[in-house]
Amino acid sequence: MAIEITRSTATVLSGGFDIARADLRIEQRFVVYPGTWSDRANCVSVFVPSSSGSALFNTRPAQHNGGMPHTPPLSKSALLVIDVQHSFTHMPYWPGGEVAPFQRSLLRLEAGCRKVNVPVVHIFHVDDDPPFQVTSGHVRPLDWLPGDPAVAMTKHTHNAFTDTGLDLWLRRRGVQRLIISGIRTEQCCETTARVGSDLGYAVDFVSEATLTFAMTHSRSGQTFTAQDIMLRTELVLDGRFARIVTVDTCLSSL
Repeated sequence: MAIEITRSTATVLSGGFDIARADLRIEQRFVVYPGTWSDRANCVSVFVPSSSGSALFNTRPAQHNGGMPHTPPLSKSALLVIDVQHSFTHMPYWPGGEVAPFQRSLLRLEAGCRKVNVPVVHIFHVDDDPPFQVTSGHVRPLDWLPGDPAVAMTKHTHNAFTDTGLDLWLRRRGVQRLIISGIRTEQCCETTARVGSDLGYAVDFVSEATLTFAMTHSRSGQTFTAQDIMLRTELVLDGRFARIVTVDTCLSSL
């Protein structure tokens, strides 16, 4: 028997759950979620009242001094290229970011990682916004992004772990360090860095190989530039969830 506990109201099993279940040859599958009774795809769904408490499990003790986990060899690294997809080109804020410098940095980072056999993982985002729906045809790599990644995964959450099976894929290959790149800096890239750190990975956040766009604060009316937002992400991640590095620093360590 295999049981997955999720905070999502959907009864869909995550990719990682099914990978693990198949690996262990378990036939009976259950998902516990804050929804209603249903039976979907041979999965008996168990109702959990939304008012009930959540149980969260970590793979390592919390570090109250704000420190990061141990630093593994860079040979145990994987490059995550997050949400570098056509969907963004159909959003009203495109191309408000510094796309050309981002493109150059990411291509250099990816080429350097491939040269030393660091696996490249492509992550794509799907949600209810029209450009991010699978049926839109836009959930595909930007034309300049090299193909043939070690693996490509689709996520439905801001972080790249929750419903993709990424954690299991990385652990099977002995990966201990994540190199973060992609779109958007403060959203899916930062969230993935935080979750990855909490799961026990060392994290290199390559800011110049991420892209974001200006935002206006809904209450104050103040507009923050893409550079403002990137600096804020670096501030809150550095030394607590990630090591902030340039492309050159990252590649020189491989």
